[in-house]
Amino acid sequence: MHNHKVVPVTGDSGCVSTLCLVTQHEARDFSHEWFTALEVQNLHTHTRFDDGKDTVDELVRAALEAGLGTVGFSGHSHTPFDKSYCMSPEGTAQYKSDVLAAKKTYAGRIKVYLGLEWDMLSPRPSRKDGYDFIIGSCHYLEKDGQILDFDTDLSDFEKLLREKFGGSGLALAKAYYRQLCGLCEKGPVDIAGHFDLAAKFSEDGRFFDPRGKEYLFCAEEAVEVLSKNVSVFEVNTGGMAKGYRNTPYPSLEILKIARRYGVPVTLSSDCHDKNMLLYGRKESLDLIRAAGYKAYVILTDSGWKEVPV
Repeated sequence: MHNHKVVPVTGDSGCVSTLCLVTQHEARDFSHEWFTALEVQNLHTHTRFDDGKDTVDELVRAALEAGLGTVGFSGHSHTPFDKSYCMSPEGTAQYKSDVLAAKKTYAGRIKVYLGLEWDMLSPRPSRKDGYDFIIGSCHYLEKDGQILDFDTDLSDFEKLLREKFGGSGLALAKAYYRQLCGLCEKGPVDIAGHFDLAAKFSEDGRFFDPRGKEYLFCAEEAVEVLSKNVSVFEVNTGGMAKGYRNTPYPSLEILKIARRYGVPVTLSSDCHDKNMLLYGRKESLDLIRAAGYKAYVILTDSGWKEVPV
């Protein structure tokens, strides 16, 4: 589903009435009462098949209770070098079966999409695997013949910096963006996942300045490369939900760069708990507005469509 045409969600009058209601309330309130069909969705959702807490069915029912019209699942691809958080091959098959069953069970009540969060160092997925979308992410770095997990807790991150990057957070960030530039060469990607993950613990400048010229130069190089092959970047509140950050990925500065390159954005919570399906949505909306975006995009059966903000 890559390189979809972005089509505005509008009616004959220029705006569907329910959509107008949603965007008006989004600007001033965040309550489930106003959620309507397709305009509010979360595509980055994890289940018990990987490191999520809930079953597919529990998450679909939670999405219905929250008033969503669409929920997308994105199980972690199998990483043979680290089986602690990802789906097993057998689990992947059952995951797909459960999501496809939910599509049928809840047809007419909620749209369910089958997706994959593919780590770029895991086996290459295929468009023939039946996924409706693929999120391409980078959780590990290849260095000196080793695979290094940098998406970890603070103590392990600090140890990684000391042992492999000479204590330099900026050196790790540069390695991250160099590797990320090869994302689309490794496999098919529709959504760039949590771009800016290298700044997980540096929002406040702890290990490097995330607003510094050197860091943003590397980030812009990656934005430019990915913008040619990836349909959408996600604005991801997963780091906020876990208490690592106060703002979404990517930063305001990087979102401004992405907008200059014409990259659409979608909003996701990187949900690992059914109670956080829409976590940080207001913050995400405020962030994309501040970056100059006039709309975010949602996935539909006919491709990506714009929702004004």
